[in-house]
Formats: sequence, C-alpha cells, structure tokens
Amino acid sequence: MDIVGDLTPQQQRFQSEVKEFTLKHCHAARVAECDENGEPPLEVFRALAERGWLGIGTSEEYGGMGGGAVEFCILLEQLEYSFIQLGSLVSRGAFYLANVLKHYGTEEQRKELLPLVIRGDLKAVVGISEPNAGSDMSGITSTATRDNRGGDWLINGEKMYLTGFDYADVIVLAAVTDSTAKRAGISVFLVDTKSPGITVSRLQTMGAWQNRTFHGAFNDVAVTSSRLIGEENGGWKVLGGHNERERAGIAARSVGAAQAVLDAALEHAKSRVQFGKPIGEFQVNAHKLADMHIEILVTRAAVYELARRIDRGENCVADAAAIKVFATEMYNRVANEGLQIFGGSGYMRESDMQRHFRDARLLLIGGGTSEIQRNIVARSLGL
Repeated sequence: MDIVGDLTPQQQRFQSEVKEFTLKHCHAARVAECDENGEPPLEVFRALAERGWLGIGTSEEYGGMGGGAVEFCILLEQLEYSFIQLGSLVSRGAFYLANVLKHYGTEEQRKELLPLVIRGDLKAVVGISEPNAGSDMSGITSTATRDNRGGDWLINGEKMYLTGFDYADVIVLAAVTDSTAKRAGISVFLVDTKSPGITVSRLQTMGAWQNRTFHGAFNDVAVTSSRLIGEENGGWKVLGGHNERERAGIAARSVGAAQAVLDAALEHAKSRVQFGKPIGEFQVNAHKLADMHIEILVTRAAVYELARRIDRGENCVADAAAIKVFATEMYNRVANEGLQIFGGSGYMRESDMQRHFRDARLLLIGGGTSEIQRNIVARSLGL
C-alpha cells in the first residue's frame, strides 16, 4: 500500500508502525464480531491512546505528539484498511474534539481537557444534526439559555445521529443562543453525556453497526459557562473551522478501505476458478480490478497532496471538498465492484465485501454530503 508522494523518514517510520499495530490489534474475527454485535473496538482505541497516537496534531505542551494532517491521514488510512469504521471511531472520539479545543478553546480548557483526550479518557460525540437541521445548520432549533442565576446554561431540544453516545464522555453540541441572528446566534458547548435531563434512544442504521447511533432529547440540561467553546454566538466559526482536515481524514479513510477491497478482490480473482480458469483471467474482471487500482492510486496522491497543503497553512476549502467527493464516491464504486467480483459469497454476512458495500454509503453523507461539497466547489468557480 505505497503512498504516492514523498514522505519524510519520520513519516515513513510512522506508517510502518501503524501497519504493525493493525496486524497485532485488528484481527478479521474481531472486525466481524464488532459488526455482528454492534459494538465498537474500544480496546483498540485504548491501545492507540497508549501509543500516544490520539495526540497527532497536538503539541507536546499538552501531551501530544505533534505532527499534522499528513500523519493524521497516514493513521486513518491504515486503520480503515484493517478495520472498517475504526477510523470513524478515532476521528470522532478524539480528533474532532481535539481540533475544536486547540483552535477555539481557552488556554484553561486546553490545559485541562487536551491531556484527557490524548489519553483516551475524554471521548466525544458530535451533536449538530437535528430532525430539521442537517446540511443546513442554520436550521438548528435546540436552545441554550441562561438559568435564573445567570451562571449555567440550560440546553433544550433534540439531536439526531449521536453516533457513539453510549461510550462518549462529552457531546460537542451546537445550540441557538440568539434566536434573532440565525447563523450568528449559534454557540458550541461541551455537554457531559451523563448530565440529568438527557434521554436517548437507539437508531437502527443500514451500516456502520460497530458505531451505534442515537437520538437525543435534552430537557433543561445544565452546562457551566466554563464549557462554552469559543465565543458566545460564535459557534458557526467553531463548527466550520476544521472542515478541511475532517474532509481529508474522510478521504484517507476511503482510500484505506478501498485498498482493502481491492486486495481481497484481487486475491479472490486469482484463486476462484470458473470455466476452467481463474476468474481474474477474464478480461471483464481484469479491467474491473485495473480500474479499481487506478482510482485508488490517483485518489491517494490527491489526499496526501491535500494534507501537505493543509500543513503548509494554504487555503484548501474547495479542494478539500472536491477530494472528499472524489474519494468517497471512488470507495463506493470500488466496494460495488468488489462485491460483484465475489458474487454470492460476497453477499454473505461473514464477508467483508457486504460490510464495505454497506459502510461505504455513509461516507457520501457524513462530514457534509456530496451535494454540499459540490456547492462549495461550484462557488469556487464563481457560480
């Protein structure tokens, strides 16, 4: 799984270390077990924390390991290659919260909370979407109002798709703090998942079973002012302030997962004999596999060039959107072709192919739908 583009010797060592880690911790039987039982591999999450890898992108001052978007993408690509949805667990549980704190938290919040995130002791769930607010975040209706004492905030409303709520410690929650201002009236809070007044019910999803998702109702949930992230009514900036990194991460996950599909399909095509010869010798299958390889090769190059540009501090908003679309749609095409090459055996529950086919679909939605990404690209073209 060579990465197109130059990696520094340190990044190459890190890539090798992560590969070795996945061989040790991400066994096929465990992947199938987590999928079948609908449980996340928290023991792998803890092992990642023990290695210090949840501290990628966070300075040593707060207990992090440094690094940037390139290291972030290396980790997610390798994890997703071995364990579908593990990259989602790590991104949402640690990196999303870490980025919010690093860029918008106070110094007191960073000193208190970032070490906990890096040690794996503070896992997050994202609370943005609502029954009537998804891609249009300006439609958020959950509210945060001051209590009678003027100190704590009281959260009321609903949140959808609280993925990982059952093991998370805090919710990165967006709520309206000025009902007259729409986008300019949203604030972001860290809400303890064990707070009185929160009621959740599990939602049944088509895929991504390892990461259970929930609907949440909030009734006068108290949050102290110390858990306001960023400025009051400044939540729009907080929510959109790390989109490029998030989309690069999703694209890297897509590359890793697609590579796993290709490798499995290639092995099957070489060993499965029909009509007297391996099915990979039929041109229709050979071309499918060649196209899968080409798409992954090109996408990987684009992902790592994007990561380097992010690390250089360049404006990559439109390019990140474009690469997120291309990578996730590529993974869906590869998953579809991989399942076709496996035929009936790929449709069986014990097969990784059906898991890829189910789980790939979510990446076209999460982190901003393909339609929203195309809107961003269109605007960059002056449309």
